[in-house]
Amino acid sequence: MIEKILEKHIQWPQVVEICQRLQAKGYEAVLAGGCVRDALLGRAAKDLDVATSATPDQVEEIFERVIAVGKSFGVCRVVLDEGSEPIEVATFREEFDYKDGRRPERVVFSSLQEDAKRRDFTINAMFYDLQKKQVIDVVGGRQDLKSKVLRTVGKPEERFQEDSLRLLRAARFSAQLGFSAEAQTLEAIRQQAHQLSRVSRERWQDEINKVFSIDRPNDFFMNLKKMNLEEILFPGWGWNDSALKSFFASSCLQPWGWASLVFLQTTFSQDVALKNLAQFKLSNQLSHFIEVSLMADRYLNASSFETKKFIQLMKEKEIESVIKFLDRLKLACGLVSVKPLWVQYKNKYAPQGVLPLPLVSGDDLLNLGIKPGAGFGERLESIYVRQIEEPSLTKELLLKEPVKN
Repeated sequence: MIEKILEKHIQWPQVVEICQRLQAKGYEAVLAGGCVRDALLGRAAKDLDVATSATPDQVEEIFERVIAVGKSFGVCRVVLDEGSEPIEVATFREEFDYKDGRRPERVVFSSLQEDAKRRDFTINAMFYDLQKKQVIDVVGGRQDLKSKVLRTVGKPEERFQEDSLRLLRAARFSAQLGFSAEAQTLEAIRQQAHQLSRVSRERWQDEINKVFSIDRPNDFFMNLKKMNLEEILFPGWGWNDSALKSFFASSCLQPWGWASLVFLQTTFSQDVALKNLAQFKLSNQLSHFIEVSLMADRYLNASSFETKKFIQLMKEKEIESVIKFLDRLKLACGLVSVKPLWVQYKNKYAPQGVLPLPLVSGDDLLNLGIKPGAGFGERLESIYVRQIEEPSLTKELLLKEPVKN
């Protein structure tokens, strides 16, 4: 069963060739980690990673194109064919002397058994031998999969001290797989929750980005409370819990997920909440999506129509996604959808789905003897607003229109 799932992956032929060529030279070569876990669960694997007894130098001797992305840690990427995606090939290793809560100071190339012991959770520490068609499990991961239990490999205190991001990964894996954290693992997370502060905010963001695409993102936010991690990630934030549960009942687009956190919190003003998200080092694109969402929500909840704001929103390339996001948000909060009002405005002022080109240009104003300077741009904008409001007006009539303040 497991191979039938794995062989559907687009990189399966390359992985088979890599393993066969390594084994032909006398080295062990197996699939490792998440792809084995997912295949055993009947899920499509995202990445196929190879683990081997060959050192990076030996991998480079066997394959022509090798990218040494982390050679000192035993990690390479092998490119078999021109234009194909690289396959990660990592040497079995032990890791020592974690000092920054992130990565080891010293790595020793080792055996499959020792490599399994350095991994985070038992369900992520299994291997699959393509040649023998056999799952290799030396840490009890297969039984934990059956029991739907998330358990660290070895002592949980040690695993979380080595890499504090594992605390957040525990919350994500539990939600993603629908598993419960084993008692000692859960207690260690609660006791060491403060250690998450040692992790870079970019790594926080990366984990939460993955959360938004899982089937039940709300389970992740419930886990944050249960594991004492919520106050580390979102200090002082309160939530509209029922709306949060409704909104995150299923997966969503990454920008929608981040924007919803601003709308569904109950402690701060929305502008302050957006500023607080700065600690997650969001991209300019993500931040802009949230800003447009706030602007659209305020505009569509206003008591009067403002043509200038409508034009501004229509010029935003993500506006249709913003409207869909707000529609889902309002539904989660038990409020009236904004979509019908937006469609009404579009049908009236942008019936083709896009704004019409301006009839009057800056050159037209110059030809009238209006010199560039203070008020020039505002006058041009005012004329365009009138064009949107009164589509029947010609260019000549627009140029004669008095300018509104």
